[in-house]
Amino acid sequence: MKKYDFTSETRLYEGRTLHRIVALKDFSDVKKGDLGGWVQYKKNLSQHGKCWVYDDSIVCDNAKVYSNAKVFRNSCIEFESSVFGNAKVENSHMVSFSFVSDNAHVCESVITDCAQVFGNASVDLSRVGYRAKVHGKALIANHASIEDFADISDNAEISNSARIGGGVKVYGFARISGDVLIRGRSEIKSYKDFFVFTTPWRESVRNVVYTKSDGLYHGDIATQRESDFIDSESGYGVKIEDLIAFIKSVCN
Repeated sequence: MKKYDFTSETRLYEGRTLHRIVALKDFSDVKKGDLGGWVQYKKNLSQHGKCWVYDDSIVCDNAKVYSNAKVFRNSCIEFESSVFGNAKVENSHMVSFSFVSDNAHVCESVITDCAQVFGNASVDLSRVGYRAKVHGKALIANHASIEDFADISDNAEISNSARIGGGVKVYGFARISGDVLIRGRSEIKSYKDFFVFTTPWRESVRNVVYTKSDGLYHGDIATQRESDFIDSESGYGVKIEDLIAFIKSVCN
């Protein structure tokens, strides 16, 4: 027996005709007769399992929701994206071959461009983009951004506008927070693997992150090797070598 069908209610979303769904039987927390969200095609929401599209959420194009996944609160799942397993997506936007699966939870976030969120990971008020992975029990929160093949796993936490990209791996119990940008091939497992400092000698103060694994200095303008960083900062009249020595002592 089918678990849902289309009602006669339709709406347009960016040129697509969407159909309101209605439950035909009880399952999970859904009761027979409950109205659900909006789908473009019946292939968007599986008739099997306990998956459901709630509220005014949208699933369209070739996007799919299946297994026991739940999509809530005005979320939009479109193009080739998928939500499955026991995953929950709330008030979020998924697009371009991205997926959320297992027991992952995504809230008020954007998941795009082949990004993957799985395991027991949580993404809240943040963005996961181009081929990035968030998994394990990782937490991405409060306007953080994970992009460009970055891999965040285990119990790592990225928060408060931190930006991670370019193949960086953050795992273990690492915590990265604040207005910082880390990119490249760095690996961060704990607080000893990186050091954040500011450059008050510049007219425009910026945060810089030193990563122990590759010896790089990451700023908003560029990621630099030590010699290039010394050259760029020494003109400001600071003893940059002393600062570097201190940073390395802290990370050892």
